Amino acid sequence: MKFLKKYGFYFLLLGVLSDFLTPYILGIFYPELNQMTRVMSVFGDVASPVRGAFLV
Repeated sequence: MKFLKKYGFYFLLLGVLSDFLTPYILGIFYPELNQMTRVMSVFGDVASPVRGAFLV
């Protein structure tokens, strides 16, 4: 419990940042995607080249 009190905020911050940055990082590997105009559900599409990484 002491561990969570000491480092819990950092785990939460890491989770929020990774959730926010996922579309931008995966967008590097998806050439036709414009992250500012397309929705995140495009990553899970069957024809998406980053579908496997997004589902993880």
